[in-house]
Amino acid sequence: MHTSYMLYRLSRSARLRSALKALSLEVRALFDALANPNRVIDEVKTMRELMVEAQRIEAAQPARAAVLRQRAAHIGL
Repeated sequence: MHTSYMLYRLSRSARLRSALKALSLEVRALFDALANPNRVIDEVKTMRELMVEAQRIEAAQPARAAVLRQRAAHIGL
């Protein structure tokens, strides 16, 4: 019983560390966006351009449109 309790406590600690790491990454991304608003605006503009182009060519070139959407989705990551 003692061993299972220790494993339970260890798993909770690992989950807590994981949650805190995720929270710190989100806070870092927020501060980065606040510190560099022009970069964020440029990324959004680029994403929009890619999405508009993908929509324009969807009927004629569906594979190329999918690639453009994928590129748009990865901007800013």
